[in-house]
Amino acid sequence: SVGTLPLAFTDSNGSASLAGLPAGEIRVIARRDGYAPSYSDTTFVSPGTDAEFAVVLPRGVRVFAAVLDADGKRYPDATVSVRRDGGPWISGGLLHIEPRRDGTIDLGRLEPGPWQFSIEHPILGSTTVETTVESASPQTVELRVRR
Repeated sequence: SVGTLPLAFTDSNGSASLAGLPAGEIRVIARRDGYAPSYSDTTFVSPGTDAEFAVVLPRGVRVFAAVLDADGKRYPDATVSVRRDGGPWISGGLLHIEPRRDGTIDLGRLEPGPWQFSIEHPILGSTTVETTVESASPQTVELRVRR
């Protein structure tokens, strides 16, 4: 699991199973190396029933993030989550985010367009920054935190 989320791995056909989910609204978030993460529509699941979810993973573009304070100092150890179009937050654990030697954070691939980035750091605090991921690959987005 990632945090409190159940975790499953797909088979060679791209199918996965999760058992014992609580009744209620369920949404599936998926990722694969070389693709941007994406998520399914929300579906109500009743206890003891099966439900199918379809998730299409776009290729996306390679994105690195530079988390900066107002003076331009980089914080490669910041915790970053992302979301698009008001969808669910996708955690850094699911994205396999990794700090790089140049002080940026490797976010893997994201789909071009507007994104929100949730940033947490002991010095910077918690904040949300909005920026647009362009279609150029690779690219570095600057996430400037104003305190």
